[in-house]
Amino acid sequence: FEEYAWWMPRFEARKLEGRAGFKLHADGAAFSQSDEMTSIDDGIELRRGRVYTLGNTYFLRPLDFRVEFGLSGDRFVFTQGYLRWNDVAWVETIQVGQFDAPMSLEMLGSSGEAIFMEAGLPVLAFAPGSRLGVQLGGPFIERRMSLFAGVYANVAGLDVGDATDKAFGPTGRFVWSPVLNERQGRTTLLHLGGSVNYSFSRNDAFRYRTTPESYLASYLVDTGDILGADALLTGAEAAAVRGPLRLQAEAMHSHLTDDAGRALAFWGIYGYAAWYLTGESQPYNDNRGIFSRFRQGAFNEIKWTGSDKCSKV
Repeated sequence: FEEYAWWMPRFEARKLEGRAGFKLHADGAAFSQSDEMTSIDDGIELRRGRVYTLGNTYFLRPLDFRVEFGLSGDRFVFTQGYLRWNDVAWVETIQVGQFDAPMSLEMLGSSGEAIFMEAGLPVLAFAPGSRLGVQLGGPFIERRMSLFAGVYANVAGLDVGDATDKAFGPTGRFVWSPVLNERQGRTTLLHLGGSVNYSFSRNDAFRYRTTPESYLASYLVDTGDILGADALLTGAEAAAVRGPLRLQAEAMHSHLTDDAGRALAFWGIYGYAAWYLTGESQPYNDNRGIFSRFRQGAFNEIKWTGSDKCSKV
C-alpha cells in the first residue's frame, strides 16, 4: 500500500509496511512445598495468547506502530497500542499510547525473547509494566548510551508488575554499554543501567505482590493495600555477554511513607547465568538498551536457534 505525502519542498511516495501474527505460550508446573506454606495445585494452562500487528510508515517523521492484545490465563489484557515517531530532533523518538514504561531490562524485552517464561521476582512485584503514557528519548554517543523518560498511568489490566490501582507518575531509564562488539552472531557486551519511578496513587494506596515465578501459582507475597500518597522506586541492572555466555542481574528498591508517617522499604534482587548450546549470542538492541530476538534462517533451512541452558536465583 502506498500513499503520497508532502514534506519539505518535494513530493515523495511513502510506503506503509507491516505484518500481523500471534503467539501462544503454555505453562505447566508441579509444585512441592512445606506444610507451613499455602498449597499450590499442579497443572497446565495457557499462559499467553496474543494477537499483534506492527509496522512502519511516514507521517511528519518515520513512524512505527504496534497493537497487541489477548489473554493471560483467563484474563483479557491490552499490552501494546502505540505510535512512535523516529529521527526527531533533540529527543530522537516520541512515543504515545500503551506500552512498557522504561524500567527493568527484563520487563522491556518481549515475552517471546525472554530466557525464562516469567521475569525475576522483584520485576514481577515492583516494575510499572505496560501503561498509558507519553515518552521521549533514544540513543546517543554512538549508541553507547540511551535515555528514555516520560509520564505514565495505569489504566488497563496488568499482566505482571506493580499491582497499585490507578497509579501514575514519571519514569526514566539510563543505559550505558561501555563494551559492545558484535561479529558473525557472537557478541561481547557489558551493559549497565539504572531507572527511577515516582508514582502517585489516585486511591492513596499502594500494593506489591508476586507469585513464585509461575503464573499457575497463587500470590505468596502480598502487601495488601498500603495507605499512602506516593512511592519512589529505583532500579539497577547489569548484563555481561561473551559469546554464548550471558550473565544478568537486577535490583529494585521501593520507598514509601504510609498515612501514619512510617517510612516503609521493600527491595528485591535476582541474577542468572545462561549458556546457548548453539554457540550464538542473543542480539542486543542498542537503540533501546535491551536484548532482542534471534535472527531466524530462511524457511528452507533447518536450524536450531537460541537453545540454552540456564540457572537463576
